[in-house]
Amino acid sequence: MSDFTMKCELQQQTPMIHFQHGEPGACLRGSDIKPRLDRFLLERLGNGADFKQAWLIGDGEPRALNYKLRVLADEASCERSPAIGRSFFGNMGVKDGAAKRQTVFYKSPIRLEIICFIPGLLRLLREHMEGFFLLHNFGTRASKGFGSFIVKSINDQPARADFKSIIEGYRKTPFYAIEYPRTGDHRAQLDDIAGFY
Repeated sequence: MSDFTMKCELQQQTPMIHFQHGEPGACLRGSDIKPRLDRFLLERLGNGADFKQAWLIGDGEPRALNYKLRVLADEASCERSPAIGRSFFGNMGVKDGAAKRQTVFYKSPIRLEIICFIPGLLRLLREHMEGFFLLHNFGTRASKGFGSFIVKSINDQPARADFKSIIEGYRKTPFYAIEYPRTGDHRAQLDDIAGFY
């Protein structure tokens, strides 16, 4: 592994409602992750002395950080399901009694590769990667619990397991957490999240 790369393994926690659910390889997209990760990191940096203008690409808006990100997933481990449940917009996910939207869920870890030639920026990415994925979901209805991922490892080192303390480092407002045994049945979890939402 080079000094300019970071490899993360992500474990999917809840199914994702993907706009291209029928396409092979429908998964997290780098084009969805990177702008949100950039904003998240730029908020951490603020506008103070710690901010490095050389870390940016271009000088326009929105500001983008200078690294590349790629997502790799094992299509064979992807489960597609037409069962969305009540957490979608009422009955909008159903037409004539059949689901017209599907979820995708990867049973095996998803790999995230980052290439960055700026050592300080790469350290910042490493420092905040776990918090970013704990605080962001992806795909449609992300606010209802769909599309949740956690960092399983970074550069082959196990990620921290103290999720609550990681989140508390970012959030100043109260948050809710529900612990479930890892059973693979997501319907109850998503219904509970919908109730809190």
